[in-house]
Amino acid sequence: MSAAQVRDLYAGRYRDWNELRPGPSVPVRVVGRGGESGSRRTFEQTMLVGASQGELTSDSCVTADRGVPGSRVVRCERGSEDLIVDEVATIPGAIGYVDLASANAATAGRLPVTVQRLDGRYPDVSAAATGYPLWTIEYLYTKGEPEDGTVLAALTEYLRGDTAYAELVEAGYTPCATDDRPYPLCDDQ
Repeated sequence: MSAAQVRDLYAGRYRDWNELRPGPSVPVRVVGRGGESGSRRTFEQTMLVGASQGELTSDSCVTADRGVPGSRVVRCERGSEDLIVDEVATIPGAIGYVDLASANAATAGRLPVTVQRLDGRYPDVSAAATGYPLWTIEYLYTKGEPEDGTVLAALTEYLRGDTAYAELVEAGYTPCATDDRPYPLCDDQ
């Protein structure tokens, strides 16, 4: 699948999967995140090139049951990545986006979902470095340095340590800080 095809799916230019691949007719169902989601903002900025996902047309994720006139897309929203994966796994023709760690956990848990390649690239950190369009950096901000002995001080110390680094890597994330130098994609942000 190409990034352009994903944009066309979300725009309603493709309404059935048989328009993209040979096979039976299976209507496209788009499962996204709410407007408060950082994942959604990243998806709209990087994959949809600044366009919106479109109107919310469905509560069920199966039919356009919200009465939006002229809607070309059945699009619902779910509040967590787990709920998105569950909908995609159970609704024929559903497509959604979650972080790679959640997608890998779903496939490892034998849910019937596929981690999609875009423009021939599998979504991992090496693909992001060579142009895979859907990735972002997460930041943690504090107001000044936390006072010694506070929960915030303990949290920031933990996040700077080897344990958090190892846990992030094990979960499928790429920390920006390494022993040698910042990860190259982090320098560009």
